Amino acid sequence: MESGIGSGVRSRVAAFLRDQRGNVATIFGVAMFPMLLFAGAAVDLARLNEKRSDLQQAVDLITLSLAKDVAAGSGQDAAYQAARTYLTAISRDPSATIVNTSPTINTTTGEVCVAAATVVPTVFMSLVQIATIPTSASSCAALAQGTYEIALVLDTTGSMAQQATGGAKIDALKSAATQFVNYVFNSPSLGPRTKMSIVPFASAVKLDPTTYATAGFVDTAGASSWTWRTPAFAADSSVATTRLALFAQLASINSAWNWGGCFEALPYPQNVRDASPVAGNADTQFVPLLAPDEPDGTYTTSYYDSRGRLRTISVSDPYQYSNDYIDGAFGEAGSLMIGSSLSWRRPRQFLASPKGGQP
Repeated sequence: MESGIGSGVRSRVAAFLRDQRGNVATIFGVAMFPMLLFAGAAVDLARLNEKRSDLQQAVDLITLSLAKDVAAGSGQDAAYQAARTYLTAISRDPSATIVNTSPTINTTTGEVCVAAATVVPTVFMSLVQIATIPTSASSCAALAQGTYEIALVLDTTGSMAQQATGGAKIDALKSAATQFVNYVFNSPSLGPRTKMSIVPFASAVKLDPTTYATAGFVDTAGASSWTWRTPAFAADSSVATTRLALFAQLASINSAWNWGGCFEALPYPQNVRDASPVAGNADTQFVPLLAPDEPDGTYTTSYYDSRGRLRTISVSDPYQYSNDYIDGAFGEAGSLMIGSSLSWRRPRQFLASPKGGQP
């Protein structure tokens, strides 16, 4: 027969097991630790990604620097020491190191590769005995080989005359372009293998007219077929046989109409070739720029008003068109030169001087 004490204990245990009150609190207490651990792991992983990103940026910079050094003649030992020096200077992580097999220089593929590693201390994951998480980054860069072709496209339009901090925009452009050109051609690793062109972001190229009027690359004889393709100049030997001769006639009337040193771009395919102008081949030579005459400052124009009536008004604005040198009394498309020592019997637009004097 059981004692009363044993029976009472069993009944209480059975009652406890049957009792369902407080289950939620019990389950929450049991699950809280892994829930906090998972949340903390997310924080640790976010820190890991940040460290890996910083390390990757540092390795990329080191690789580019080493590629330049190796291209200039730096050997494996020097690259090994330089990689560690660069990492110390660039990385904000004192535990980051260059791996023992890095950097590698592959002369067959023309690459230099760098790898680095670090460890990230954990905060929450250390509760389950994970004190650090390792991470690494690597990068490769091509070594400088062969030659380089660089085109500097420079804005030389009128807006560059505007003032900016420290002076005119065009002056800042000249300074920056000069520094870049000097850096490239004074570099032992770049200069001998570099070709550079300067392309103006404008409609023409301007040189000193006194110095280059008789240069070998200029079509001084009017032999280039491009000379006669512009609508502003007809092939008429009674007027002039070359554009420079035409400008000389203009200058005898008004010195402001003389040639200012501007050249037209060469036609295709000469404009996409590296070849220099060839003596005896006029189509490879540069032609002095010729701009067409513009409407007179005083002119008459017609329009229809809101009621459909034809209106004619006289406009007098001498500053609207600055490239006006042909009298438009007989219509701009078929003008005669009036009031000068030159005259034409045929209504044709023969002469031109670049707008505003010269571009």
